[in-house]
This record gives sequence, structure tokens and C-alpha cells, in this order.
Amino acid sequence: MTKVVDPKQLAVWTLADLYTYLTQWAYTIYDTSVHDSLGETPLQVYTDAIAATGEREHRRIAYNEDFLMATRPSTPKGNAKVQPGQGIKVNYLYYWNDAFRNPVVEKTKVSVRYDPFDMGVAYAYLEGRWVKCISQYYSTFAGRTEKEVLLAAQEIRQQDKRNAVSTNISAKRLADFIAAVQEHETLLMQRLRDLEAVGVLENVTPNTEGVPQFPRVNTLEPEMEAHSQDDEPLPPLQNNVELLDLTQLPILGEYR
Repeated sequence: MTKVVDPKQLAVWTLADLYTYLTQWAYTIYDTSVHDSLGETPLQVYTDAIAATGEREHRRIAYNEDFLMATRPSTPKGNAKVQPGQGIKVNYLYYWNDAFRNPVVEKTKVSVRYDPFDMGVAYAYLEGRWVKCISQYYSTFAGRTEKEVLLAAQEIRQQDKRNAVSTNISAKRLADFIAAVQEHETLLMQRLRDLEAVGVLENVTPNTEGVPQFPRVNTLEPEMEAHSQDDEPLPPLQNNVELLDLTQLPILGEYR
């Protein structure tokens, strides 16, 4: 594949913009246009089917904290040992919750999960419930993605390899590395990609009524039609706005 046809060289759309316009096409254009095979719009077919058979609410999955916890990833082992005074270790980082002070919990293995879009927190299953644990370097890792942390660890390994020293990746080294992220182009590029993914995640997150929020796409065409002669006149100007008298403007000579 040459650079002339390589999509990576020609890409101009961000992930969030692509999602916005794709949903606009799917729900505004395609869904409301008459389908050749159906003889009516897909939206009308769906509405009629719901009216005839019901919504099957028993199969609906609520987008809530229970759903998010069930879909959050875990470590390859699936559990971590509660270290006294340190907590649980997930992806190079230690996380703490005051429930770990219980002597019964110390040095026991608990199920763990984490948020790949926020490495500042992790979750441990204690006494039949999930508890939220905070990273020891929360101010640095809050809002950082899993890919950023793993990429930072990879960069540290490469630096140690070039310097011919043994690699010892700790939470402090990762925190110091990410704090200077502006100096590392590779990590910055990953940061931009992850922010685009977060933008899409926010768009698909339902509102209080459980309906995904599809951003409105502004186009020039409706604005031009709004100012056509057939439409209603524009609202009157405010009192503090003065009309420009073109007859009072000075006539300047042609510049050569």
C-alpha cells in the first residue's frame, strides 16, 4: 500500500465527528426515507411492529452502574492480593480503600476490575459488593486511559534498554513519565485518540430518560433557506443597533 491510497495519510475525520454524522444519516435520513423493499420508511415499520408486539421490556438492559460494572475489564488473573498499607495492585498501580484496614481482608485475594478510561480508580469485590479504590497518584492518573499507562510503561522499558539498565516499572515512574507527557509525541498521539473515543462514549450515554443523545448537525443549507424571500421576515433589530447609511460613506479613488 502506497501513501497515495493509505487511509492513515488521507484521514480528515475525527472519531467523534464520524459518529455524529453517521447517526445523523441513520436516524434522520435513512430512517425517514421510503425503503424500496419495505414500501414505507424503516421508522414506520419499526413503530408498527412495536405497536403490534410490544417493546419486550423484559429484554431491556438498563445503562446504569450495574451494567458498567459488569462490563468493566479485569486483570489476566482476575484478582489481586490486598497488601497491608498499600491495597491492591492493578496494571502497575496500587489502589486503596479504607475497607482494606480490616485485618480479615488483609493478605486475601479479591476480585478486581478497572475503568479503561480512568486509571485513577479501580474496584475490588469485598463482602458481596464492589468498592471503589483510589490510586496513590490519583491526581496524575485521573482521566488517563489504560492505553496511555501501558504505552508509558513501554516507553520506560525502551529507555532502560537504551541505557542498558534493568527495568523496574513502578507507579512513581509512571506518574513522573505521564506528568511530562508533552515531551513524548507517541503518548500525545494516543491521548488524542483516547479523547476522541471518550467523546463518542459521551454521545452514546443515555440521558435521564434512557435515550442516547445524538448531537445535532448544523448545515449551511437550512440557514440559506431561512433567509430566502419566501420565508418570514427576519426579526427587527435591537434598539441599540443603528442602520448604516451607504450614501454617507466617502468615495475613494482606485488604488494602483
